[in-house]
Amino acid sequence: MNEFDYLAKAKDKMQDEKYNEVISLCDKALKINNKLPEAYSFRGNARYNLGEYDTAADDFSHAIEQEPDDADHYYDRSWSYCNMDKLEDAIVDINKAIEIKPKISYFYYDKGRFEYWADRYKDSVVTLTKGIELKPTENKYIFRGNSYTELGMFDLALADFNSAIEFAPDCTRAYFRRGILYKRMEQLEKAEKDFKKAIELNPEFDNAMIELGFIMIQMGKKGAMKHFNDAVKVNPSADNYYLRITARADILKREMAITNFASGKVVNDDSYIDSIFNEKQAQDDIKDLRKILASEPDDIYYLRFINSRYVYLGQDENALPICEKLIELDSENEDWYLEAAYRKFGTGKNKEAIEDFDTYLKMNNGVGDAQLYLTRGGANYQLGEFENALKDLSKGIVMDEESSVLYYCRGLTNYKLKHFIQSYKDFEAALKLNQNIESETDYEIPKLIKIFLNKKQNNDHPIGLCQMNIKE
Repeated sequence: MNEFDYLAKAKDKMQDEKYNEVISLCDKALKINNKLPEAYSFRGNARYNLGEYDTAADDFSHAIEQEPDDADHYYDRSWSYCNMDKLEDAIVDINKAIEIKPKISYFYYDKGRFEYWADRYKDSVVTLTKGIELKPTENKYIFRGNSYTELGMFDLALADFNSAIEFAPDCTRAYFRRGILYKRMEQLEKAEKDFKKAIELNPEFDNAMIELGFIMIQMGKKGAMKHFNDAVKVNPSADNYYLRITARADILKREMAITNFASGKVVNDDSYIDSIFNEKQAQDDIKDLRKILASEPDDIYYLRFINSRYVYLGQDENALPICEKLIELDSENEDWYLEAAYRKFGTGKNKEAIEDFDTYLKMNNGVGDAQLYLTRGGANYQLGEFENALKDLSKGIVMDEESSVLYYCRGLTNYKLKHFIQSYKDFEAALKLNQNIESETDYEIPKLIKIFLNKKQNNDHPIGLCQMNIKE
């Protein structure tokens, strides 16, 4: 077989989408004759279809060397560059293709898209206008409408989307993009109608389902979650699971905003997706996050989210492996050691908790807050390290003098150390800040201390603690 026989077979295999065989046949042809532009072109397109964009670009470059006046080679390489995120190189190549063949309308369409993706919206409008002049199609109107939208020229964008729909009444994407425009124009009912039409035309259009769901939430309509559930059914992607989590947070945030407004409160929490929960929402979020993490087990962003849900539900035993995974993936982030320390304390692993608190403080230049010292103090107390517990709790009180829990815990610690007068003062301070503090903790005030506290409350005059022989 000669090189042309191999090329003929490669052409047949290309039509059958057997791209690896195309590459093999082109290799054989080029081994015989390395100056065959068709072989480089076939092999480049085969590699492109396999997602091997860098080697595809190399092949198209070889084809250009052999046929520098062939517009298709530049066009093919432009798409390889585009998929390599080299949009400016893609634009240079497609400009060359247009220079060689200035009457090919889809060259202008693709160039307009490259410019749109490169945020060159004004250039995109000019390019797509030329393409429309050569041959009007709904896709050119849609992309020019997209560019007008990004430029804030909503009237012109709307006219283009309307033109696209007139040109192709069943064009799903035209209704979807017009819905996005109406959403930006805050014409929510019109947006809702367009998203519904897009779904009617394509019952598996998950992006339209997602947008429809968010529009309904924004309008305060019931049944929004159905559309997020439908989106996950037709496309169980990580993005769609995450958007369903976002939707739950949006619904709860809206409900809270209405409640707060009625009571005269204004709450603006930009981190609501990671901080506003109810029990069912947190449980549902965990199910979705598990689905995401099944395919993306090392994604720190989602690991952080699932940790916060477990913490909200008080499931330290489930949160702890997540924290350990975060440390494994991102050991230079001190916050994960702090999270792990709290979860270890919550599961009774006090010694390990103290080690993680120490690591956090070392990485954070010794800076901790009252909650840290309260918890590390509690861990030391559980281990019988009362002197260390006292130091921690005293540091915490310096940082937060209004914490009844800190005073209460220090009272318990001072009692263990037989510092009875200070123990009495600590419990007195705790009760002054919170009369119900004893019922809210797992430890009762020692009986003899309670006697003196009760006597003072009853305005009696007990003998001083320092004169009492109090035994534990």
